[in-house]
Amino acid sequence: MIDLTGYQRVLDHLPGGIARAEVNAERIRCTDIAIQDGRAVSSVSFDQTKYYIRAGSERLGTVYTERPDDDAAALFRMASENARWTDAGDTPMNGAERCFSDTDSGENEPVRDMIALGAKTESALNPANVHGLHVRVTERELRTVNSLGLDSFTHCHWAEMNAAVSLPRPGMQAAEAEANVSAARLSQLDPDAFARKALALAERTDGGAMKPMAVSSSAYDCVMTGQVLRNILMTAWRCFSAETMQSGSSCFREPGEKIGSSFVNFINAPIHPLSGKKMPVDSEGTPMRETAVVQGGMLANPLSTLSSARKFGTESNGCAGRIPVMTGNVPIALTTVPGLFFLKPDAQNTQGQLIKRMGTGFVLTYSLDLFHSVNIASGQFSVPCGGYFVQNGETAGSVSQMTVAGSLRDLFTAVEAVGDDLDFDDFYFRNYCVGSPSALLRGLKFSG
Repeated sequence: MIDLTGYQRVLDHLPGGIARAEVNAERIRCTDIAIQDGRAVSSVSFDQTKYYIRAGSERLGTVYTERPDDDAAALFRMASENARWTDAGDTPMNGAERCFSDTDSGENEPVRDMIALGAKTESALNPANVHGLHVRVTERELRTVNSLGLDSFTHCHWAEMNAAVSLPRPGMQAAEAEANVSAARLSQLDPDAFARKALALAERTDGGAMKPMAVSSSAYDCVMTGQVLRNILMTAWRCFSAETMQSGSSCFREPGEKIGSSFVNFINAPIHPLSGKKMPVDSEGTPMRETAVVQGGMLANPLSTLSSARKFGTESNGCAGRIPVMTGNVPIALTTVPGLFFLKPDAQNTQGQLIKRMGTGFVLTYSLDLFHSVNIASGQFSVPCGGYFVQNGETAGSVSQMTVAGSLRDLFTAVEAVGDDLDFDDFYFRNYCVGSPSALLRGLKFSG
């Protein structure tokens, strides 16, 4: 458990002028090994603990440190001084009654086992071209204590594999497919199952070596594979944040709003059997509970923190966290972060059945421009994509360099059926996941 003894002593006797204070500490231990030709070619390991200190009266200011021996009282005073520069208003804080603990310690994963797993996986992927096969083991501890008596702690452990895979296609350049899988323990990762998944994904991504064809710009029906929908949701989930809605930065406004067809059901959960990730508690010490964010196309329960839930007159569903950005800035401010956010699958429909039901249209197997193709404020999207074209149920040829565009509301409204092939992808910084199965959509606008 992260040692916060020094902070707890000061929390019992806060410096003068400070009414409330809190410490949220996060420790990440990670080992990442790259495998090539059956051996480790590079490795990265780190063990980092970050401390976020909040203090003040009605408003709370924040300071950040990575030094465990910093003077706790001085940091509380500095945070309280910083409260003068915030316009957040009255900032809520969990009390002792919200105390929550969940532990998953386990034993450390031996590096030799990680290398052996990677080598077996690489062999199972033969004869595909494999680029950047990685095996990663991560432990995350999160502890929050405050002057109201809260002491929340969680410890989670998971293992992952990911690889870029392409198939040998004589006379043509095959597109790479990104495959990943995670589980609670390294021993639960199956190299043969991962290889089958990666090879099937590579086959779909490059169209099975089909000859390319030209298709005119128009409205078409399509089956979006889970990979394409996940790429959209990697950004679009922000539209369902109560915080974003309240600031006017979301294309959606309030609970009860119709945002899609009756087949659209979005869930946010702390755990899921298809992912090794666990996010049982958030950075405010609130348990993350499984939440139906969208039910039957109606926006039901936005992702919320203590502050944004209060403004909607509801309770937080445990989505307070911090999102690193690619500029390298330290994410000091609390904001909304999902756990495992996914489109609910339908066990009655396979992807093949969705394609057959479509009749004529596109099967989109990949998309590009992951983080810049969706404007959450306007809801407009423009996604570069490709896949293959189906004519009267028969595959006609591969298509590439297309763009599908419209609004998120139009996209969700166009969903006529959802498949059973749910899968998850990590965010770039691995602090949340998005999941989606394939889906059949009618009448989307395509340009080539």
